[in-house]
Amino acid sequence: MGENESTVWDSPEETELGRFFQPPEDVPEGLTGVYLLSDSREAFRARYALAARAEHTIDLQYYLWKSDTTGRLLLNRVMEEADRGVRVRILIDDIYHTGRDELYADVAAHPNVEIRIFNPIGNRGFMRNFGFVMGAKRYNHRMHNKIFLIDGAAAILGGRNIGDDYFAIDPKLNFDDMDALVVGGAAKEAGKAFDLFWNSEAAVPIDSFIKYQASDEDHWKMRAGLLSTLQDSIDEVPYQIPVDHDEVMAGLKEVRSQLVWTKAEVVVDVPERYVEKGESAIFELLQEINPSIDDELYLQSAYLLPEPETIEAFAGLVDRGVEVHIMTNSLMSNNHLSVHGHYAKSRKPMLNAGVNLYELRVDGAMMDYYRNRESRLASSNSGLHTKAFVIDREISIIGSYNMDPRSRVWNSEIALVVYDPIIGAQLRAIMAEEMGPTNAYKVEFNEAGKLQWTAEYEGEEVIFKTEPNATRTKRSLSRLSGWVPVRRQL
Repeated sequence: MGENESTVWDSPEETELGRFFQPPEDVPEGLTGVYLLSDSREAFRARYALAARAEHTIDLQYYLWKSDTTGRLLLNRVMEEADRGVRVRILIDDIYHTGRDELYADVAAHPNVEIRIFNPIGNRGFMRNFGFVMGAKRYNHRMHNKIFLIDGAAAILGGRNIGDDYFAIDPKLNFDDMDALVVGGAAKEAGKAFDLFWNSEAAVPIDSFIKYQASDEDHWKMRAGLLSTLQDSIDEVPYQIPVDHDEVMAGLKEVRSQLVWTKAEVVVDVPERYVEKGESAIFELLQEINPSIDDELYLQSAYLLPEPETIEAFAGLVDRGVEVHIMTNSLMSNNHLSVHGHYAKSRKPMLNAGVNLYELRVDGAMMDYYRNRESRLASSNSGLHTKAFVIDREISIIGSYNMDPRSRVWNSEIALVVYDPIIGAQLRAIMAEEMGPTNAYKVEFNEAGKLQWTAEYEGEEVIFKTEPNATRTKRSLSRLSGWVPVRRQL
């Protein structure tokens, strides 16, 4: 092992979490316990509770970690565990973290914490993203993986980054997303995936490429700032956070009681694929599965930009009698206008291929629970951030892979693949509800061959002839953005 290399905790079964999540005696060795985290509140509470039970290691790998309420709460939770002697490794992609260098250095000044930045951009000033916009290969290779791993024993994998809009407390926009909590075999594979990136040449310690060098005093000033806002942060979360031991254990016992023990694996790109120009591991997996699909494919992709060959593959499935159901964002729910502009040009080809196409409503019923219980969320819109597939109700894929050029060509991605009809039925039911008329528009051709969007309002079917609830200006900007030649970078 090299001087700067380290690895995940190698005896997870001997930790408190390992013993707590020990499989029943009749479960064969090597299987994985799986629990879906579709509810945004539960997704945050699970992360908070798992971190609170860490004994040896916390390993966190994220594309985006915001400095908002939930971002501060999780950072404070992790730092408190570091104070108890837990080793913390945090690996963050560099693209969306302008101006955060000193904060990261202050955090990493703790003797038990190390932060590495994946593929750091040399220019730390306002020109740092110029290469990204211009399509420079090195700048565009981003680490889109998401791993939350405690003691090598329990992991959360899926689509969520760390931020208020992923955990249902943002007053403007909250994402519908999907994670899975895994223990057993897939948790061990998640540890190997984390180490693969952590020990790669592209993962650079924060203090090795910035001028600022944090002192102990800088670290404790940062910690004092976190503590000063801690109670306010807790108060801002409109649901119960597991703070004391009994609350933590109650939540974890509920998860344990509903684990499905089954065959699962973690599929991950190699960190060096932008150098080696290799194909996406998740794309290769989908190609491998395609010929065996018999009945139906359910797919949710937040940012949907299918290549012509992908649309041909959808058509081939339909010709074989397979029902293909695909959901993505509508114009009003999409937080990336340029992505929507390019996606819009794929609607008609997908419909011609026989795809059942759905777009998320910003006013969908799935957000009503939060809107009706918390005044700060009363006007919050919904956005889709899920990246998931269900094949024949038997194979479930949950991860970070969007059906777009960025995921296939530029990003490194990760996916949990579960081979189980129970998990398949659970995930399909969630998707089917979200594709329903109270949560999504169904996009179809009308009798004249024009696009129409159909939804349900107060029990009545409503048909839109243009993109629903969007102003003429927004529709025009979306169309214009679709002609900007950046599709391969999206």
